[in-house]
Amino acid sequence: MNNISLWSNNKGEYADEIILETEDKLTMIYCGQKSGRMDKCITNGSNLFIKECKKYKFIGNVSMVKALDKEENEKINKYLLVVDKKKLNLSFKTKNQACEHFGWPRLNKFEVMSGIISHKSF
Repeated sequence: MNNISLWSNNKGEYADEIILETEDKLTMIYCGQKSGRMDKCITNGSNLFIKECKKYKFIGNVSMVKALDKEENEKINKYLLVVDKKKLNLSFKTKNQACEHFGWPRLNKFEVMSGIISHKSF
């Protein structure tokens, strides 16, 4: 399993947008970071989680990434993602609960705030 996780939210400054969803695929516009520092981690194989009803739902793995052109006043890079959905029905109250389930180390206070996380191996 890939050690990158992407955490999506449809509210606030980093409001991601689902464009199309079928039984097997999800297509969305995903916001990178203001600094762009971790945007290089938005890659095929990344694990996508979406926040729903105060829980993080594991959706599946990214199978396609395309950087989108920035509009004139935009400060955040945006990406078109296609995700292969997994039929696991996994939801987690916290990001650290998801880390425990997937065998990733616990996140520190800074990492837990990020929407793009590169998990270290144990």
